[in-house]
This record gives sequence, C-alpha cells and structure tokens, in this order.
Amino acid sequence: MLEMLNYRDLSKLLCPLPYYDPKIYPSRFARENDRNRLRCVYSIYESPSTFRLDEGNSPCLKHKPKISLTKTGFKD
Repeated sequence: MLEMLNYRDLSKLLCPLPYYDPKIYPSRFARENDRNRLRCVYSIYESPSTFRLDEGNSPCLKHKPKISLTKTGFKD
C-alpha cells in the first residue's frame, strides 16, 4: 500500500501529533489531547505497515475499534 501513496499522502499519515500537558498549556489546548489520540489510532489502523506493525507483532490489529475513527479523530 505504501508504494501506491505519493509523498503528500505519506506526509499526512506521518505528521506528528502534539500532546499538551494540562499542567503547562491552557485548557483549550489540552482538550485536543483525546482527539489527537484518536487520530493516532486511526493512522495505525489505516496503515500499520508504516509503523512496522502487523497482526503477528501487534495482536490488537485483529480487533477493530468499536468507535468510528476518522482522519480528524472523530466522526461529525
């Protein structure tokens, strides 16, 4: 699958997601943490080979999440 992606698509999958420590950042930033976590989970399930994961070394990939994950972290 990775061979079929162009550089722009790949950069969307690999962009780092920030974690905002609630002790340091204002609450408006810290509220993004859960959304960013879901975005991370989405990218892992969307392209596990990018992270060198498969069902052999990461058994959780056999069990799809019960919630709808999207590129933005939640379903509108």
